[in-house]
Formats: sequence, structure tokens, C-alpha cells
Amino acid sequence: MTETVHMRSPDGEVREVETTPAVLIPMMIRGWQQCDPREEVTPDVRNADAGTTDLLR
Repeated sequence: MTETVHMRSPDGEVREVETTPAVLIPMMIRGWQQCDPREEVTPDVRNADAGTTDLLR
């Protein structure tokens, strides 16, 4: 087990944190997930173009 992991927030922020229950559990309760440090985070754009009929063509 490594001593640190990379965590991604629901907003897309990535942080390297210690792998202790005192640090990880509160983050996971708030919706943070472990991620690959090389993973590119892109915003969720599913609703950005809602209502644009050009996407249906």
C-alpha cells in the first residue's frame, strides 16, 4: 500500500493525500474518489448544450 493517493473531488479538483482513515473517510463521505494521477479531468458537460437541436442531427 502506498502512503499517499490521488483523490478527485466532485468538482474535479485533484489532490494527493495521506492514506489514513482520518483523512480518507471524511473525503469519501463528501464524494471524493481515488483517481490516477495522470488522469485528465474534464468537466461534466452533459447539460451544457441541453436544448440544442443541432446535437440531434
